Amino acid sequence: MSSDQLVVLSTNLNKKYEVLEELGCGMHAVVFKAQSVLDGNFYALKVSRKTRLRSKREAQNKALLNESEILKTLSHKNIIKFFEVFEESSKIHVVLELIIGGELFHYLSLHKGITEWESQSFARQILNGICYIHNLNVAHLDLKVPFSS
Repeated sequence: MSSDQLVVLSTNLNKKYEVLEELGCGMHAVVFKAQSVLDGNFYALKVSRKTRLRSKREAQNKALLNESEILKTLSHKNIIKFFEVFEESSKIHVVLELIIGGELFHYLSLHKGITEWESQSFARQILNGICYIHNLNVAHLDLKVPFSS
């Protein structure tokens, strides 16, 4: 499937999903909880604003569509599932599996002194996902390890 087939008209977004609440935001996107109008299932809706500078916008769009192309081919319990992309003039919306529980960093900040077993479990899940994509010759270029003081 080409990138052209991946992107659908944004007018369909509001016909298919109801945006419910903001879940979090990062440097390049805001993530919302959304509900399918068709089946009632919940999803994560990652919304990225397109930049105004043409050269940056083209690179940003290409990177986002490339990420979506890769995600739609992956099937692993430790990797978020991709569903579809909607594009409009100023934003790109990516519909993803909704993961309940929040970020690992937030969990660790709330639970001071996790057990060795928990630590091993988290590491195993992360490494299983990384090994899976590496076996497909895909590199994750956005892994972050936050450090707190």
